[in-house]
Amino acid sequence: MSGHVWNGTAWEKVKAMHMRNAANTAWEEIKEAYRWTGSGFELLYIKAVSFSDTFPYADGSLPSPWLSLGAKLPLIGSPSQSVRAGDPGTTSGVFNGYAIYGTSVNTDDMYCQASFAELQTDDVCYSGVVVRSDSTATNLVYGDFNNAGWHIGTKVGSTYTTRASGSTSAPASGQVIRLTAVGNVYALTKAGVTMGTWTDTGGVVVQGSGRRRTGLTVMSERAFFTNNYSANLDNYAAGDQL
Repeated sequence: MSGHVWNGTAWEKVKAMHMRNAANTAWEEIKEAYRWTGSGFELLYIKAVSFSDTFPYADGSLPSPWLSLGAKLPLIGSPSQSVRAGDPGTTSGVFNGYAIYGTSVNTDDMYCQASFAELQTDDVCYSGVVVRSDSTATNLVYGDFNNAGWHIGTKVGSTYTTRASGSTSAPASGQVIRLTAVGNVYALTKAGVTMGTWTDTGGVVVQGSGRRRTGLTVMSERAFFTNNYSANLDNYAAGDQL
């Protein structure tokens, strides 16, 4: 639940709350606020958090607090020092990898964004951003792109379902993609332009404290003795969507 105030014409979500400190010398930001319902305390307000990473790490595994998950684990790759798909090896197939940030946001409404780094020519493999993930990337919502199109989709266990999709121009290096989750509405943008939205009218996506992780998704493919990869991702940023 979020705290609201009446602005004279409508209710407006509180973005920050302050009170005087004990010495009455300065204003201090309130991190949480509750009310007593008669049978228990109800959360009215919680301070928004945000995270970011530009991946200035050596080639190889992602460091803490990142969790590398999936069929082929995502890696840090040069020369752009960005997140790339894991190598598919010699077995034919398409392999999804997830880099999930180790700290949750504080509320159910959230955003996650990243920018394209090294680009690829493959039209099969997608890379993108993740919201409302659990800590194991078993259940999540993703928004991703390849050279021809985009998806908003869900992963529930091992089942992937495309919820919205369309065509778009090939990614450009530095373009920012962003997926927001507000209530049961998901919106995907690229370079500030809305690609599409999906409203979860059936309540497919579980909300709550166990589904507040964000992260990145990358993909690799082995086909006809050739390895293909999705675009690398850089400049991760995520937080509570207020």
